Amino acid sequence: MPITAAALTTLAAFIPMLLITGVMGQFVRAIPLVLFSVLVASLIECFFVLPGHLSHALKKPRKPRRGIRKAFLDRFEHFRANRFKRFVTSVYDNRYTTAAVGMAILIICVGLLAGGRVPFRFFPSPEGEVVNAYVFFQPGTKRAETHEGTKLIEKALYDAEAKLLEQAGPEADEKLISIMFTQIGRTGASTGEERAFITAELTASEARTIRTKDIVKQWEALVPDIAGLRYVFIREQRGGPPGRDIDIRLQNADPETLKKAALEVRQKLEEYAGISRARDDLFYNKQELLLEVNRRGEALGFTNAMVGNLTRANLEGAIAKRFARGDEEVTLRVLQPRDGTSPKQLADIELPVPGSLTATGGPRYVPLTAIVDIIEKPGFSSVRRADGQVAVSVIADYDDDAGDPNDVLQDMAATTLPQVAAKYNISFSFGGRNQEQTETLGGLRIGAMVGLSLIYIILAFVFASYSRPIIIMSVIPFGLIGMVTGHYVQGFDLTFLSLVGLLGLSGILVNNSIILISRIDERQNDGEGLREAVINGICDRLRAVTLTSMTTVLGLAPLLFETSVQAQFLLPMVITIAWGLGFASLIVLFLVPSVLGIQEDIRKFVGRLRGAPQEPLSYQPSATPEAGRE
Repeated sequence: MPITAAALTTLAAFIPMLLITGVMGQFVRAIPLVLFSVLVASLIECFFVLPGHLSHALKKPRKPRRGIRKAFLDRFEHFRANRFKRFVTSVYDNRYTTAAVGMAILIICVGLLAGGRVPFRFFPSPEGEVVNAYVFFQPGTKRAETHEGTKLIEKALYDAEAKLLEQAGPEADEKLISIMFTQIGRTGASTGEERAFITAELTASEARTIRTKDIVKQWEALVPDIAGLRYVFIREQRGGPPGRDIDIRLQNADPETLKKAALEVRQKLEEYAGISRARDDLFYNKQELLLEVNRRGEALGFTNAMVGNLTRANLEGAIAKRFARGDEEVTLRVLQPRDGTSPKQLADIELPVPGSLTATGGPRYVPLTAIVDIIEKPGFSSVRRADGQVAVSVIADYDDDAGDPNDVLQDMAATTLPQVAAKYNISFSFGGRNQEQTETLGGLRIGAMVGLSLIYIILAFVFASYSRPIIIMSVIPFGLIGMVTGHYVQGFDLTFLSLVGLLGLSGILVNNSIILISRIDERQNDGEGLREAVINGICDRLRAVTLTSMTTVLGLAPLLFETSVQAQFLLPMVITIAWGLGFASLIVLFLVPSVLGIQEDIRKFVGRLRGAPQEPLSYQPSATPEAGRE
């Protein structure tokens, strides 16, 4: 039964990953599925294959201990029977001091988190191996001029490569740029002859000593001044959740007002340490003509809305009727004749004067240019909407070693953003990775509650007790000690994968506790008192708990010391499990007996208050679900 309980509690610890939604949920969903397959195979091997192997192995006489093995095991047993047993006895007899020390260490670790000594960053993306450049010239720039200017920007990248290699010294015999592509007339979903998109694929990060961010900075510095060039935006293409670390959305106003507000927010963002290349997604990309009715037009009865509708009908046609045909909607549009008399430009358009009639009974027409003032100015080529409202996103890059980008967003939400929102009468929200983080951590929080509930139910069924699972699960919060210590010592930030590792660590801690409690129960069933059963049971299971932790840590050691740049984002999860297991042996071996002793003291105290006769133990330990419950 303990073996089945250990397998089920381990699976229950990983089940919360199935409740995580969004991109990160898809990222970690395979972990519990693989774990389930492995646990099923492990149980089959344990119950059906291993007994057959042992039946053959145990028939052979045991070989006497010799050499190094004998010396090591003799010293281990001497240590366990003397020093370790004396220490466990002291821990149990001073159980309140032991619990206080454990709580103090846990509080210190929580303080390191709360004080920012061990910062949290949702998901630091691995170093990218693709660099993109978005090139924008002045509206109206010819395609050939854009092409020539883009060639100079491409040359700047090769110049940056040469300069970085020269600075690295003669020993840097490597290549930085693998291949480069350029697309004229398109940047993402937007099109126009004044724009270009450059993609540079770099060599593998493990094959070069110069980092991608240094290549980006050098390329930006060497971009020459080109006539008609508005700006060049160069960024590293990185993996992980979609969106940027800094993404502030402004909405609930017209595009002009949102653009002004976005400029103020961008200016404030640049004042924070670690922020670079603050920008928004509302661009002045095209020239637009604004038609405004002048005094003459007003005297004739024209309005801006009327002029707009009539002008659009002259150029694009007027919709006469819409009707349904099957599952489709059919639109009938009346167009000007496609001949030499049709208008080609605004100067050719004539509009009917409202309420006027000629001698023939038809309306009187006036030239469009006579009744409106035509204003030419830069305009927005595209306007994005969110929930039916015009929205502008202010985004920025955040340095990997600058801490948690959420600190910047929280400070902006408390200071700058409310002022800008009140000034322009707009609303704001956060998108990008902050939105993904909120969704992911919400699912993880719910999943953790479900996982802990399942662990409690499994343990209560196995041990036929309502209080025993609480003792076993009391070690779970102390897994935080190993996680925080490992990240602090190795200089890593806590990430989402650290929390995933903590879930897995909780299952292992529970398994070690099950091993101890089962052995203590066996000794109590043999007639030992609680104190003797706890001390002897801890000594009996010293080897099992130590081997469980050591083998897992050694299995993770190759990942723990991995130097690959692309594997760095996985290290927080490995650090959590490896360091957590390193502390798990101490936590389980010393904290569980203390909690058992404190529980017995509480039982005696409650018994004295009720006036009940004192007995050595208030419960009979059980390893089967058929035993009576407390």
